Amino acid sequence: MIDIDNKIFFSVIIPTYNRQYFIGKAIQSVLNQTYSNFEIIIVDDGSTDNTKDIVKTFSDNRIRYFWTKNQERGAARNFGIRKSKGNYVCFLDSDDIYLNDHLAIGFNNLSENKCAFYFSNYSVVDNDNNIVLKNFLGNEKDCLMRISYNNFLCPIGVFFRSDIAEKYLFSEDRNFTIGEDLYVFLRIIARFGINFNHSVTAHLIQHNSRTMSIVDPSVIDYSVNKMICLLKKDIFFFDNYSFLIPIIEANHISLQSLYLSMESKKLESVKMLIKAIKLNFKELFKRRTVAIIKYLIFS
Repeated sequence: MIDIDNKIFFSVIIPTYNRQYFIGKAIQSVLNQTYSNFEIIIVDDGSTDNTKDIVKTFSDNRIRYFWTKNQERGAARNFGIRKSKGNYVCFLDSDDIYLNDHLAIGFNNLSENKCAFYFSNYSVVDNDNNIVLKNFLGNEKDCLMRISYNNFLCPIGVFFRSDIAEKYLFSEDRNFTIGEDLYVFLRIIARFGINFNHSVTAHLIQHNSRTMSIVDPSVIDYSVNKMICLLKKDIFFFDNYSFLIPIIEANHISLQSLYLSMESKKLESVKMLIKAIKLNFKELFKRRTVAIIKYLIFS
């Protein structure tokens, strides 16, 4: 599929760090798109493996590769945004893949709706392509409330208008690694709303070295405090959506409780769970809470 505008429509930003065994598949999934008016911006965040050599095996002139010193993915995404030339920026982590119609469906929706923030759905799959989790988007109108309670968005499905992306950048605090994307989503949706595509057009691949598979509870603690502080400083968000802040805080504290329970730190886990429920009693009814209780009993 080709549009008549000579300007690049999509800038696909792929931040990567030591993903030599994954990145080739990610790049190929973009090159396989049925829609062709895109550029691929690969931001190598200081890899020490053969990531660069893998990228060099691709000769497509739509690929632009940049190596930077390691500053974490927030800085890498921002670097890619600043280098982008497209009308819209979208993101692909280097261990995930787009399905062949991801950009085509995105182009059709954006051409029709001309929205600032569009999201295309994804599924979580294992290395054998078996579906592990089907993501449920629900209603666009209550999106802010629901992602505050339990974030179901993910950078793999995001399309930001380029001027919006440049204004609402990711945090470059390298210790703020849990929910740094949610912070951006909240601020943009609060101002511009969101459009959904419910059909799955991308796969998030589950493997043991994913960020959420190796989380230190102290990182969650730092990240939630950082996010709450930043949201309170955002005058527009605080004036209009301050009621969401305890819900956001409770969600991340219960996540901290989960990881503490998995490490058999039972007393700390219970304290965090109680704190989360006090902030938002609905935490009591999450599947996550059931998982915490099981770990506390059986670990």
